[in-house]
Amino acid sequence: MADDSLKGAFVNEQEGNSSIPTDHFLHRMLDMLQAKDRMMQEMFEQLSITNRTHLVNRNAESTHAETSFRVLPDLSKVIRNFDGDKDWAQADSWLKNIETSATLNHWPDGYTLETARAHLTGTAVYWFSSKQSLIDNEIIETTGNTNVILKKLDLSSFQSVRDFAEDINKNEDRLDVLIHNAGVWLSKNVNNDDGVDLTMATNQFGPFLLTHLLIDLLKKSAPSRIVIVSSVSHFFGRLGFDQSKRYIPSYFPHLNYFNSKFANVCFANELALRLKDSNITVNSLHPGIIKTDIWNTFPAPISWPVALFGKVFFKTAKEGCETIVYLAMDILGWEICPLYIYAFFALAAFGGLGLLTAIKLYAYITCGICSSYARMNNKTVIVTGATSGIGKETARDLAHRGARVILACRNIDKANETKDEIIKTTGNQNIIVKHLDLTSQKSIREFAKDINATESKLHVLIHNAGTAETKSKITEDGLEVTMATNHFGPFLLTHLLIDLLKKSEPSRIVVVASELYRLAMFSLNKINPTNALIPAHNYYVSKFANIYFTRELARRLEGTNVIVNCLHPGMIDSGIWRNVPAPLSWPIKLVVKCFFKSTVQGAQTSIHCAVSEELENVTGKYFVDCKERGLSDAAMNDSKAKKLWELSENLVNLQETDPKI
Repeated sequence: MADDSLKGAFVNEQEGNSSIPTDHFLHRMLDMLQAKDRMMQEMFEQLSITNRTHLVNRNAESTHAETSFRVLPDLSKVIRNFDGDKDWAQADSWLKNIETSATLNHWPDGYTLETARAHLTGTAVYWFSSKQSLIDNEIIETTGNTNVILKKLDLSSFQSVRDFAEDINKNEDRLDVLIHNAGVWLSKNVNNDDGVDLTMATNQFGPFLLTHLLIDLLKKSAPSRIVIVSSVSHFFGRLGFDQSKRYIPSYFPHLNYFNSKFANVCFANELALRLKDSNITVNSLHPGIIKTDIWNTFPAPISWPVALFGKVFFKTAKEGCETIVYLAMDILGWEICPLYIYAFFALAAFGGLGLLTAIKLYAYITCGICSSYARMNNKTVIVTGATSGIGKETARDLAHRGARVILACRNIDKANETKDEIIKTTGNQNIIVKHLDLTSQKSIREFAKDINATESKLHVLIHNAGTAETKSKITEDGLEVTMATNHFGPFLLTHLLIDLLKKSEPSRIVVVASELYRLAMFSLNKINPTNALIPAHNYYVSKFANIYFTRELARRLEGTNVIVNCLHPGMIDSGIWRNVPAPLSWPIKLVVKCFFKSTVQGAQTSIHCAVSEELENVTGKYFVDCKERGLSDAAMNDSKAKKLWELSENLVNLQETDPKI
């Protein structure tokens, strides 16, 4: 709009409905009048607008309008900077020859009052429609503007709306800004004298009718504005166009408020389309969640937590009026973009934090915890990749249960540090460190030879080691590193230790797989993808191979007392992501911190598969959060699992003298 675009303001809110005792409103209004905000006076000193007439109407049940005309400091620089004669002269030059009018109705408190006060400095004329005749004196006293007029408007009564509009059209020659601010939130289904739900009548149908009755005056005063105070709660609203139910088919009265706010947005959008060529701008807005008396309609005890929450988190009426003021008083003529953009960002920020909290809480509640108290005294356990992450926590738990734990690790120095830590925290001295590099078949054979020579029993073999490489790397045996570490290495190691496991029956083999197997495009023709286009995808393939390996191994060990199961530990905040380079690692780290399990939580399913008495006769299964979980159809293909086994035998160079499974 042009520089002269600032016009009068019309803020409407409905007074109380007839279904509630009048003395209730009188007491409420008197209380609200006594609770005036000292900060309001500062607002009124910011702007003096000459030759203005304003009309505001408001609801005695709502405080929506108390601060509606106070200007957003970051959006209306002119109003914020009106200090001194120079600024007033500048403002007066902008407003020269402009005549504006507005009406204020039902005005005891809330941000309607603050809205009017922000306009009332100077010589503006206002009409106040309310039972509180004292209000005009208060406004005059705080602003110095004697052109304040009080008129009655009950938006829940269509006859009252018509009478009011007839009066305005008869006595006023212009109306520049119409602000539909009225709002009520009832806890009971109540109809007005016209048979319409009272909430809908006050919040939607009353403003709808009033707009129609005043539209000619607004067009005559163009450029002019219509501002509709909706709410972000309109997202929860719906409209059913059933005449028999007066458009509000709600069995829950509180939902009628959401429906009315949804109707406000629809009304604003349709009205804007119909007036697009008339030089009348129409916008709707969300003022924020405000500490107003609209919440007093909630019955006890629901009102108690609402009141407490409101005192801590809700906006003040002053703060709530900012967006209304911006839409009504942009004297610079800036283009008005839909203010729901600002509300969206605020909602997105708080909603995002709430969602993160909810997800984190859900993850914590649903996280599987091993409930077994089984002791592992006189049991020998091998845990690969035990220097960090869930491997370390698995080893710690088994040591705490009394097991002899062999830490099979590539980094001996780090493994010794882990050993010392486990001994210190569990008191179990029976912790052994041995070197094992799963990318080297030579290292695997040396490790297995050592174990077979020095250990008389092996009760649990946990294939925990894993890596996720982002670059193509080839081992000395010609295998892709991720597949060598996650599949081929465990495959060969199991063969070389199977006789010791059978000798130690009942024994168990635990394979740490991952739900990410579902992302794999598995092909038997590419089980050693040394030149993969996307090396990171090899991790998914290796986890798919883990499941095939588990199922085929369990089938081949039928009739023995060696049980085999695989698992998904969850998404873990562990060291497996350390190889992801920056900047890719940055969002991963953020997601890891927000959503992933701790290493202690992640180790629970591995521990469950290793010690739980419930699994003594369960083999070839897949577990998530300590519970058996179904597999995809592709992962259940036994013929492909058998073929993978045969291909793996060749790639790990099994010898005639090696144990057979």
